[in-house]
Amino acid sequence: MDDGQPANERVYEHIRQAMRDGHVWPGAGLDTAAIARAFNTTPTEVQCALLRLVGAGLLVDDPRYRLRAFVFRRIRRALQCGRYRPAEPLEPTAMAQAYGSGRSVIRFALYRLLGEEVVELDAARAFRVPPITEAVLLDHYDFAQWCTDRACNLLAVLPREPPSATTTVTGVSEDTDLATQTTIFFEQMPPAAGSVLPADIGRMNCLLGPVRPAEFALIPDASAELSQLQEAWQQRDLKALKAALSNYLARRRRMAADVVELLSTTPPASRR
Repeated sequence: MDDGQPANERVYEHIRQAMRDGHVWPGAGLDTAAIARAFNTTPTEVQCALLRLVGAGLLVDDPRYRLRAFVFRRIRRALQCGRYRPAEPLEPTAMAQAYGSGRSVIRFALYRLLGEEVVELDAARAFRVPPITEAVLLDHYDFAQWCTDRACNLLAVLPREPPSATTTVTGVSEDTDLATQTTIFFEQMPPAAGSVLPADIGRMNCLLGPVRPAEFALIPDASAELSQLQEAWQQRDLKALKAALSNYLARRRRMAADVVELLSTTPPASRR
């Protein structure tokens, strides 16, 4: 039955409900073509719905689709590293040209990010980076506090060797810019073994990445601030690291209103 919802939205809600009801279980295969026929839509729209569920952590993507996974990682990385700003439209056709990919592949990536709740659909059902308000930004800082507190607690019981200074993540060098360095620093904090925290840190970076350029514009010593965090982490001085992280986030909470105002009055930079 067509209730006015887009087909991929109906597929998404149907499969999500089937999971709640126990009709779809871990490891079960989903026949994209059969689902498309049942909902009188295309396999592409079904894939959009399924990838939204992947983003929500309810399904696992098919590893055979390497191109769409690669494009997803590139877009997610750009979001984390401040290449997009709050409320910025994410137009699949323009992004397809920018990323040298097909429009459908871009849509797949955006639907997966929608499932992660780091992009959204506006009233016209167009993709965009979520807008920011002072209250929302303060919530993001609280989430960052929770993530970093957990990371420090895990490091206390599961110490590991720090990576080298030349570590790169998804092909982005650590010395490219301050936003990328910040993203990499937080990614390196949690031990990967036996923890879901790396996924939480990744989402935190997606939420805060779009506002970090504005933070840096208001913090003259932002580079030195990050260096202090990196030094404490590399030395495994957890007391100093916790204190530095607390100061780092407290400073940003105090300036949240200024960050939001700067973002609202500064025109977008040209896309890099």
